[in-house]
Amino acid sequence: MSEESLDHVINALYEAVLEPDKWQEAVGLCGQFAGGIDAQMLTTDKIQNRVLFAVIAGEAFPLQFSLDYEQHYVKIDPHVTLLRNP
Repeated sequence: MSEESLDHVINALYEAVLEPDKWQEAVGLCGQFAGGIDAQMLTTDKIQNRVLFAVIAGEAFPLQFSLDYEQHYVKIDPHVTLLRNP
């Protein structure tokens, strides 16, 4: 992992903040930087008990999978339950 690749990941995250359609690319780069092939970012609101934002990215997950996750699978994902009730 080079300093240059870390700079690339950080730049992608800043771009995604300004252009939300770039989150999948940024999350995928985070996963690659960590040595994985896939990555997920999940933001929950513990007060309202709901998922605010979910992105799944990487080599194995096309954009449609991320959309399907947000619409259906997030409701049954055991990781979400763990985030709500540590």
